[in-house]
Amino acid sequence: FLNAQTVTAASTPAGVMITKDITLGFAALGTAGKVEIQAALATAQFKIRNIFVNYGAAGLSGGGGDRLVIVSDGTTTYNSTGITAALLGTPVNTPWGSTGNPVAGSVDQSTATVAGAQIYFQYAGGATDYTAGSVVVTVTYERVA
Repeated sequence: FLNAQTVTAASTPAGVMITKDITLGFAALGTAGKVEIQAALATAQFKIRNIFVNYGAAGLSGGGGDRLVIVSDGTTTYNSTGITAALLGTPVNTPWGSTGNPVAGSVDQSTATVAGAQIYFQYAGGATDYTAGSVVVTVTYERVA
């Protein structure tokens, strides 16, 4: 039994899965911003096991925004070129590997993060940030070291 109110990734042993619903707001992502999935922990490593885009009425919009959103540890991108602008603009329940929510491109799908690295969402591709809205993405990851 794990009490979700008191257990953190720092105190979670290897083999445990962690699932988080994370809101990606236009302001937090703007100007090369990052939205944290998992804070850096000295020697900890994780494997991304699922990225699920949730249905939402708003989505990211405005200002001619055309960015994609990646999941990364600064070394590996875990969803190829990123969640597409079309899906970010009109979010629908979309599992990892479906249209608009790609799996890792040229790396092994089970690649662990770099030891001690933060895992985060960040804009990639496109040229213009969004100026309104948000998207909720559920990420499941496993502590492996």
